[in-house]
Amino acid sequence: MNWNGVGRLRVLQLHAILPLACLAGCASEPSADIAPDADSQLFSAVYGSERDAPHRLFISGHSLTNHPFPDYLEELAAKSGSPLDWDMQYLEGSSLRMRTQGTEGEAWQGYLAGQNRDGQPVDVLRQLASGRSARPYDTLILNEGHTLLESLIWNNTIGNALDFEWRFSAINPAGQTYLYAAWLDVDDQRNPRRWIAYERAATRAWQCTALKINQALANKGVPRRVRLIPAAEGLATMVEQAVSTEGLHGVSGASSKATMKRIFTDSVHLTEMGNYYVALLSFIALYGELPDDPWEGKMEPDTARTLQAVAREFMADWKQQQAAVPINCPQYLADEFAGTYLAYVRDTKWREEGQIRAYYKWVRFSVQWPLLLRSDSDENPFRNNTAS
Repeated sequence: MNWNGVGRLRVLQLHAILPLACLAGCASEPSADIAPDADSQLFSAVYGSERDAPHRLFISGHSLTNHPFPDYLEELAAKSGSPLDWDMQYLEGSSLRMRTQGTEGEAWQGYLAGQNRDGQPVDVLRQLASGRSARPYDTLILNEGHTLLESLIWNNTIGNALDFEWRFSAINPAGQTYLYAAWLDVDDQRNPRRWIAYERAATRAWQCTALKINQALANKGVPRRVRLIPAAEGLATMVEQAVSTEGLHGVSGASSKATMKRIFTDSVHLTEMGNYYVALLSFIALYGELPDDPWEGKMEPDTARTLQAVAREFMADWKQQQAAVPINCPQYLADEFAGTYLAYVRDTKWREEGQIRAYYKWVRFSVQWPLLLRSDSDENPFRNNTAS
């Protein structure tokens, strides 16, 4: 690297303002608990049951909910005796904004972006109204981009989710919407502990997103609430067990890297095993529980049973632990999660832009974002947020 000119100036700028950035939130680990206060909201983990289980499901998402994830949900449902009719809006690498508002031209053209389950152009609003069997969908899964804090601040995650939800509920007032918590790239497959810690910290941010959406729905007199599918933390929990000394039978390999290669095809996309596991988690969220003898796909029977047991245990623990969790969302996001998020994406997503650029963005947003999240600005997604 040429350290003359602009390069040297940027390094000097970083050293000059780094202390200010750390004052604004350079935390890398979340605190164990956040004490309830007058500004806290109560997150409650609520999931499907036999009474409101999906029969007609629509998924709006990107590669983390693309095939074979919905195909596995269909197979699990069929094996349980509850056939599932489904379709999707798939747009590679997309944010929720790209799938609602769109990226350019006439507003709200994002509902025409992407492909359906057969790879054909999709018209989401017409599809929601008719379904594949001329009946409206009863369940909607919304998948935001996995760079969550950037999407919340720059892409109006909450407002676009509300727009999608309101259009869906206008078509089917009895329908149920789920927010799917997507995971970020694993920074080091030889030692995924930092990624596991990040995903656990991100859980509160996903919960806060659901809480804000539900607050807006309540303000509009909508009785039902959006539910959260904790796919990211559930995946992190399985990975933690798989790379532990004890390991998971049929899942763990000879090393952490070998184990991760059984679960991930790259730093973020899943193998057949990984997709099967997150489909199990999602099925429990949608239906309440797995049947006694679930569909095993192409898994070895022992491997399938191991993944089923982990999914059951995680979701049972999650429902109990998250039954009533007070969260002061602006405080948590500003004082803890912003620092954790920025340090992690600096070393994973942003490093592709070069180290100097990654550190420059980290310092800049470490100052700006905590201030924004504490403020009453219209740009703060947790102070003022409405659908267009």
